[in-house]
Amino acid sequence: MHLQSRNRSMRLEFAGKPCRFESDLVLGWTCSRFDSQGNFIRVQALVEGQEAAIGALKQGQKLNTVFKTVAAKLNSKKEGLSSHLPKNIGFAIGIEYRDAAFVLNAKNERLLEPGMVFNVAVGLQNLKDSKKGDYALMVADTVVVPKEGESPVVYTQSCKKAFKSISYKLQDEEQEDEEEDEDDLLIREAELQTGSRRSRHAKSASEIAGTTEEIEKRKKHQEELARRMLEEGKARLGDAKSTDPSKKAGKEKTLDEYIAYESPEAYPASLKPRQIYVDMQNESILLPINGVPVPFHISAVKNVGKIEEGDNSYIRINFHFPASGNINNRNKADAPKFPDPEKDFIKEMTFRSANSDNINESVRRIRELRRRFVSQLQEESKPEVQVQQENLILDRSATRKPYLNDVAIRPSVQSGKGNKGILEAHTNGFRFRTAKGVHIDVIYANVKHAFFQEAKSEVIVLLHFNLIHPIMIRNKKTNDVQFYVEVMESAVKLNETRRKAYDQDELVEEQRERERRNRMNNIFLKFTKDVEEKYNLEFDAPYRNLGTAFTGDHPVVS
Repeated sequence: MHLQSRNRSMRLEFAGKPCRFESDLVLGWTCSRFDSQGNFIRVQALVEGQEAAIGALKQGQKLNTVFKTVAAKLNSKKEGLSSHLPKNIGFAIGIEYRDAAFVLNAKNERLLEPGMVFNVAVGLQNLKDSKKGDYALMVADTVVVPKEGESPVVYTQSCKKAFKSISYKLQDEEQEDEEEDEDDLLIREAELQTGSRRSRHAKSASEIAGTTEEIEKRKKHQEELARRMLEEGKARLGDAKSTDPSKKAGKEKTLDEYIAYESPEAYPASLKPRQIYVDMQNESILLPINGVPVPFHISAVKNVGKIEEGDNSYIRINFHFPASGNINNRNKADAPKFPDPEKDFIKEMTFRSANSDNINESVRRIRELRRRFVSQLQEESKPEVQVQQENLILDRSATRKPYLNDVAIRPSVQSGKGNKGILEAHTNGFRFRTAKGVHIDVIYANVKHAFFQEAKSEVIVLLHFNLIHPIMIRNKKTNDVQFYVEVMESAVKLNETRRKAYDQDELVEEQRERERRNRMNNIFLKFTKDVEEKYNLEFDAPYRNLGTAFTGDHPVVS
């Protein structure tokens, strides 16, 4: 019997499971099969024999002494039991999983040394069973040889080896029925002695009723969760809106809900025949088709283009239509939803004119009307509402408040030098003010994340604030505000691209850039520390090794 042997003809049954640890070199195993209580003695003897082997692992002891100790222990429990031992009862674990030079058998004269690791696998083989034939038992642990005067260290100590922990008994149906009858008889006798007349069937019925109620309650709860998840999924995919009133936006319209004119009588009075007319007020364009003006709402227009060819100019108007594989054409936020994608749609229309001025004017007006319509849709689809910030409480104490001088802001409040100013920390927020009197307030309670990024390989050192609620900067909402200072010039003159390695002027310039970078980093770091100590606003620093460069809708950024 070996741990690594393959089963060829015999069917192996387990009453225990192997115990895996952090390394494959650490192994604990409890393997046995038995059908009668008489095998309990053999299992107990096997466990005691393995404990004797572990106790015999001492410094200076010969390896064959361990084998002899186990054989003597087994014979003391039951005469002749040692004859069922395999040729070896373990091996050393080192660079290799099994070191053939250090095997625990009856012939090995090598000495044990402290720190050696052994897999002590004591087993009994060729045991006889009257019903199922031959079987075997084995128990194994990984043990470290201790120093003199110390106890061995068992790495697999947590593996259970007790008989009741690793064994179970299989019974026939007839035996189970007999035991149930005996249990019923004992219960009836106990009820007669105690005077209780309540039957086991009544108890079972109450338990079944309680279980049924729990099942029904659980089923209703699962149905509620499924319904809620379905609604959230529809809202996420755009098929329905969220049930949260704070997140509701305007109802999305289909293409047939946009009406250009109720009747031809509502056409503009200035409409001329055989001309493209752009009605800015009704958000429509009228196109001449066979001499008849046909109105189209601007929501149906995808884009417009112009082509010059010889003496003629061409205007091409592309319309939204259900694309193949994408019925609702929802790739863009401004694309309409089609009520019946199976119908026929106009894809594009082209008009020719000898007067290029009329074509240019029509293209300009259609694009302007399209821009207004898309901007209006975006405003209606925004669920958030401008939240009014609390008023800034200025710090008028005698102590000097933290500030940063000559910093710029993003998004910019003015162009050029007018975008620079002073950033001050007050009682409940920051105030950025420029020389021309423009000021921006950022309240501490509205800051979701605050970041400080020093200039290492970058040309700027900055503070970044991610806000909970957006604030208005130049009539635009923004959730992110940055304050930064350039530590070196980001532009290099074309005639100075070649740098000399030992040019004294270049060395002085590089030294000046390093000094300015270190100075600005220290100034920003001191500002963040003062704010943290005085106003309890915590700043985080980005992990540069987790950064990556990517290309989105803008140039490559990191």
